[in-house]
Amino acid sequence: MSELWLAGIHPRELPVLAAAAEIVRGPLPTEYFLGVVYGNTDLAWIASVLHHRPDADTAAWLAWVDRSGRSTDPREWGEWLDLGLPKHDVLTALDAGISATTVPLAAAALKRPVRATGAAIAAWASVGCEPTTAHFQVIARHGVEYTKPSGPAIDALVAAANRAGVRSVDRTELGVLLIILGTRVAVLRALSDGITTVAELTDRDADPRATERREGTPPHRPDTIRRDRNTA
Repeated sequence: MSELWLAGIHPRELPVLAAAAEIVRGPLPTEYFLGVVYGNTDLAWIASVLHHRPDADTAAWLAWVDRSGRSTDPREWGEWLDLGLPKHDVLTALDAGISATTVPLAAAALKRPVRATGAAIAAWASVGCEPTTAHFQVIARHGVEYTKPSGPAIDALVAAANRAGVRSVDRTELGVLLIILGTRVAVLRALSDGITTVAELTDRDADPRATERREGTPPHRPDTIRRDRNTA
C-alpha cells in the first residue's frame, strides 16, 4: 500500500482499479495497479481477457503489455491464453496474425497435444515462418518435429538462395526444407534439382545417406546425423 501511495495512487482508487480483475482470487500485485494507472491499458479489455487465464500474474502482465501494432480483440488474446502457452508465445502468435482456432485442428491432424502444437506454431512464427499442417506432417514423418527452427540459419539460407538465383521460394518452404535436410548445402542442392516445396521432397531426397552416396563420402554414424543438422 505504501508503494502505491508513494507512486501517487490514493487508497480510495484501489477498489475501482481492482474491479477489472475481480475474477482473480487472492491479492493483486503492486505491478497490476501501477500498470492500470501508468500503462497504456483499458480496464474493460483487461477484464475481458482475464477471464481466459484468471490469475494475478496474468492480470499484472495485461496491465503493462504493449498492445500497439497488435490486435486488440480480447477474444483473440483469450483464445491463445486458453491454450496454456507461455505469454511470450502468445505475443509471438498475435504478432504473426495467426488464429488460435487453427491450433486444435492442427493438433488433431498431427495427433499431438494442443499445447505442444501451439508451441511449435509459435516457435516457427518467431522466425518468420508459418508452416501448414501438411508441413508439420512431413516434419514429423522425418522425425525432426522437436528440432527448433533457427532464424539466423533460415536468414542465411534465404540469402544463399537469392545469390543462387532462386528468389521465388517461400521463406517457410526454405525453413522446413532446412529442418528436414539438415544443412544449407543440402537445401541448395535440392533447389538446383528443382525441388522448391516440401511437397516435392521424397524420402530419398531427405535421406542423408543417399546424399552421401551421391557425393561419394563416407556415411554418418547414426548417432551423428542429428548432431549435424542446421550447422551449415
